[in-house]
Amino acid sequence: GCRATPFGATSSFEGLVKQILLVMAWLMCATAPAFAWGAPGHRLILDLAYERLTAKARAEFDRLLAAGPAHPLAECPLATRDQVATWPDCARFQDQFRKTYDEHFDDIPLFAQVPKRLYCKDDLCATSAIRRNRRVLANRHASDGARLEALSFLVHYIGDIHQPLHAADNKDKGGNDVKVIYLGEARYRGRDGAPAQFNLHGVWDTPIANAAIEGDGRAAVVALVNVNQRRWAGFAPDRWAQESHRVAVQAVYGALPVEMAPNASPETPVIIDQAYVNHAIPVVRAQIARATVRLADALNTTLR
Repeated sequence: GCRATPFGATSSFEGLVKQILLVMAWLMCATAPAFAWGAPGHRLILDLAYERLTAKARAEFDRLLAAGPAHPLAECPLATRDQVATWPDCARFQDQFRKTYDEHFDDIPLFAQVPKRLYCKDDLCATSAIRRNRRVLANRHASDGARLEALSFLVHYIGDIHQPLHAADNKDKGGNDVKVIYLGEARYRGRDGAPAQFNLHGVWDTPIANAAIEGDGRAAVVALVNVNQRRWAGFAPDRWAQESHRVAVQAVYGALPVEMAPNASPETPVIIDQAYVNHAIPVVRAQIARATVRLADALNTTLR
């Protein structure tokens, strides 16, 4: 997702400036194609998972949502199901949740096998955060507000770890530093009107993901969920991350028209043509379907 750098603590005056900058950073990120699957993808995963919840799990989900968060954020409301799916991407730019910034990805090296402790320092990565938030959500002694926040993090991070570029890194911020020409265009225009360079992570997050789920894409995802529900169920975040990493190696980086060098981004923008997009669409659908199955299963076994 968008990896704008959080700011450190400052004086009261500087704190005000910092908050303004944080909001600006969030707004800049919100206009860019740089969140895992983009908001539509995250919402689709939760919508389809919600349809598959047991009556008891759905009732508890709805009850927690009605209770409201433990740490209300004016900039980041958490009051609707859509917001449950996307709230962590906003919250991580606020002081209370700055520590969650690195929890959106497992930066597994693209070309090397290393112990998890080297890419998940201090347990700050998506797979560890999924486990932490599931424990909070399951704790009936925790406050409803804390459990709602944990619910949102769990929902979002399960979606994140199934985006292949949230489970792979080539010293390029998960593909954010790999500039691309996307379907003939070098730049896109954000909602603020400012042009920005397309990058590999961003096009998998948004335009490719949107192409995969628009039109008959939702029905295609549902069909994959229905066929693979038993095979894909089960709670295994590290296995999910390794699975996504393999997809990144083979279907994201491996399908590019240039050969990737270890720990280095190509010097010139990489061409993403329609053939690459057509290749990517079924990959995205399968990953979203896997996330849907695993999220529904995680919620059903946690909210029972």
